[in-house]
Amino acid sequence: MNYTFQNPINIEANETYSFTATVNLTSDQQTANNTINATIVSAAEALAPQATAKNCNGSISLEVISPSSTANYVWYDSTDLQNLIAVGANPNGITSAKNKFYVRQGYQSIVGPSSNTSLGTSGGYNNFSGNFVKINATGPLTIETTKLYTGYPGKVDFILASFGSFSSNGTNYTYSPLQTTTLNVPASSPSPIAASSSEGTPYVEGDTGRIYALNLKITQAGEYIIIIKCDSATVFRNKDLKDPTYPIGPNKIFSYTGNSVQTASGNFQNYFYFFYNTQIKAGTDLSDAREVIVKTIDKPSFNFTDTTLKASTAPSYQWYLNDEAIMGATNQNYPPSTNGMYKVSALIDNCPSFSESKLIMVTAIEEAPVKEISLRISSVDYIENMIKGSSFYVQFSNIQTASISLDIINSMGNNVFHKENLINQRSPQQININNLTTGIYFVKIYANKKVYIQRVFITNN
Repeated sequence: MNYTFQNPINIEANETYSFTATVNLTSDQQTANNTINATIVSAAEALAPQATAKNCNGSISLEVISPSSTANYVWYDSTDLQNLIAVGANPNGITSAKNKFYVRQGYQSIVGPSSNTSLGTSGGYNNFSGNFVKINATGPLTIETTKLYTGYPGKVDFILASFGSFSSNGTNYTYSPLQTTTLNVPASSPSPIAASSSEGTPYVEGDTGRIYALNLKITQAGEYIIIIKCDSATVFRNKDLKDPTYPIGPNKIFSYTGNSVQTASGNFQNYFYFFYNTQIKAGTDLSDAREVIVKTIDKPSFNFTDTTLKASTAPSYQWYLNDEAIMGATNQNYPPSTNGMYKVSALIDNCPSFSESKLIMVTAIEEAPVKEISLRISSVDYIENMIKGSSFYVQFSNIQTASISLDIINSMGNNVFHKENLINQRSPQQININNLTTGIYFVKIYANKKVYIQRVFITNN
């Protein structure tokens, strides 16, 4: 015989408890074996996980630091741990205005309707055989206990199974059984009445139900059914409920999704079967919750001074003109040559983020003759004013400024390549570019607060 405490017992972590069970029967002829004792040591308290929360462009990513591969992590957005928002060690894509969250290891809670009047007041006791409840689990968990309202005593089997399919007429179905729990139930009804037909018997006022241990173990995420089979026992179900009734969550952990009622005999949404005040548990350990403050990733910014756009510090950059990426403009500084709306993207803490766009009016830069700096552009085989393939040489002298940059402009006026921080040296320096379509291009050198332009021919032959 198994007995389930009707009121929960508060068990402290890492403590020893002794239990004594005694039975007294007036007709008992041997009283020496009426008592049984057991001692347990409760598990040590699990540590609350360390975690981070990051808001990247309105999308929140949550992450447990050094997570255990066997642990379950559950996230909430309130201190009362009522609103479950995510599960897992690193859930992301969460939209919320909250600036703090709470994470704990493990989950244990009551799911579904708390009583047989939570969803509606209509229903009765039936002698069920083969009816089932549909459930969904997002990961391994245990259905620990449930409350049943029983109109007549007897034996009840609950079979956890994977559903197969219904027969063509909908009267039979196939399934693969996974686990069976058998309960010997007394009548919780104050006036037990045996079922005499498929219609069952009406609910009896004063029936407050009883808690039973199911301990049905779901080993992996999926859709399942729980089948009921009674001998003489009758069990309560709700009927005439408003549509929709299902799903009943919390959906991110576990949910009731339906039942065995077929369309030909009614709407499954109008019925709820058997299970009230059901307690489930995910994970073997249950820790306290830890508060996690959301870190909002700042957008990059930039300033325009003199002739240069300068972005705030970041690991990487990409500049845009009128929402089009500027080829090769991937440094912190960029010298704009065209009026327009500029912005910069940066990867900060693995978060790609854009700055606000700014209208930049470029002050005309004096164009100077290339002979002023003895500018020479040549191919790798030293043919002047020609670039072959993906590499060429640039050579100059008489440059007085520290900042030297280079652009390549195609015949349509589009910037197809940009490079900053050229070396101020007299000897040739090699520049590597992507292969460009054969044609006429213009190489611009920005230095001495001037621009020097050399017409070149690029070929991939």
